[in-house]
Amino acid sequence: MPQRFEDLTGNRYGRLVALRREPSERYTKWACQCDCGNLKTVQAVSLKNGDTQSCGCLFRERASKRFKGRKDRITHGLSRSPEYRVWASMLERCRNPNTVGYPRYGGRGIKVCERWDSFDNFIADMGRRPSGDYSIEREDNDGNYEPSNCRWATREEQAYNRTKTILIDYRGAKITTLEASKISGLSTNIVKTRWFKGWSAEDIIHRPKRQPSGYK
Repeated sequence: MPQRFEDLTGNRYGRLVALRREPSERYTKWACQCDCGNLKTVQAVSLKNGDTQSCGCLFRERASKRFKGRKDRITHGLSRSPEYRVWASMLERCRNPNTVGYPRYGGRGIKVCERWDSFDNFIADMGRRPSGDYSIEREDNDGNYEPSNCRWATREEQAYNRTKTILIDYRGAKITTLEASKISGLSTNIVKTRWFKGWSAEDIIHRPKRQPSGYK
């Protein structure tokens, strides 16, 4: 017998109104109209459980309200800046399952550090973008969004770095430059520089930042 399904047509779920059932091989999905005007396809179970209540606009509004009326001079006037959009997009793709990019970020365990819940902290750590050619890059593609793993980089730099994964043989295990950075307390750039100079793993990780004169 054909599998029966619940007809959700016309039902409202938060800001979404179910319009029609969409073809799907695995899950029952519905095309929905959001109050803001956008169309979004959502799993029926997410609608009925209340997990999805908008096309994503509700999440963005809540994030924006969190910072409304702040008087911090450092970030005053930056709510419409490119850096703010980068920050908001970063949070959304790591935490909002309804975002297109979520499966490649939050869906595979990529997180935003607690410190960067605050845009003030994010801009204090990252600074302003050098230009419109730059976007945020995680030096370890499997690492989280956090100060020790992020920088502003051009597309060319990001493409180059993705092809140059460095693994360091350290005490019987292969570790990434990010892992070496966390062990040593040094920046990933210093770790990479030492690796390119041919230093041993012990020297890369355990040599003090300032070296005696003549050490190479």
